[in-house]
Amino acid sequence: MLESAADAVDEVHRVAGGRGGRLIIGFSTAIGSVPRVRDVIRRFSQDAPGIDVRLVEHDFSDPTAGLATNATQVAFVFGPLPASDITGLPVIVEPRHIALAASHPLAARTEVTAAELSGMPWLRVPAPDGPWRRFWFSHPLGEPQTGPEIRTADEWVPSIESGRGVAYTMPSVMDNFPNTEIATVPVTDLEPGAILVAWRTDDADPTVAAFVASAKGTLARPGVHKSGL
Repeated sequence: MLESAADAVDEVHRVAGGRGGRLIIGFSTAIGSVPRVRDVIRRFSQDAPGIDVRLVEHDFSDPTAGLATNATQVAFVFGPLPASDITGLPVIVEPRHIALAASHPLAARTEVTAAELSGMPWLRVPAPDGPWRRFWFSHPLGEPQTGPEIRTADEWVPSIESGRGVAYTMPSVMDNFPNTEIATVPVTDLEPGAILVAWRTDDADPTVAAFVASAKGTLARPGVHKSGL
C-alpha cells in the first residue's frame, strides 16, 4: 500500500511538471510531414518519454486543428490564427506562392502580382468565412470562389493538377509533393504565410506548457530544419 501511494504521488508530480499524462497534438492537413514540425514533435517525445503523445490530423473545415472544440491541446496550424483565444509560435514563415496546374500560362513565370491572379477558379473549403479562409483560398480583392470544394491535401493536389482550381501555398508544404504536375509561383505583393504551433490562452495544463517550452528550445537550436526565416 505504501509503495502504491508513493507511485501515485510521483505520478502527480510528473504531470504537474509536464513530464507525465497525455498530450493530444492536432495538425492541419499537409502540415504533419513538414520536417521542422516533425523535429519539434520528435524532440519533445524524446525529452518527455512519460507523456502519451497522440497525433490527430484535421481537414480544412477546422483551421484550429481541434483547439476550438478542445479536441486537441496544442496544434500545428496555418496562420493567421482563426480565434482570439488561441495564441501561437511561428515554426516557419515563408512567402506565399500561388499553386496552379503546370500547364497554366503563369506556370513558367518567376513571380506574379496579386492582380494577375484575377479571374482564376479559387478552391473552396468548408471552413467558416473569415480572415483565415480568405488568406489561403481567395483573391485579395474578394472575387467569387468558383473552384471545387476540397477538405484535405489529398483532394487539394488533384484539383490543382487538373486545372480545376488554384490556392496559395508555401515552399515547405510543397516539398511534401515532389511528383505532382503543380507549379508554384511567388506572389510578390502579399503578406507571407506561416505555420504556427498554437495553444489556447486559457489552458493552464503543465503538459501544454512543457510542450511549448520544448518547441521554443527546438526552434532555437542550430541545425534544425529552417525555411524562409
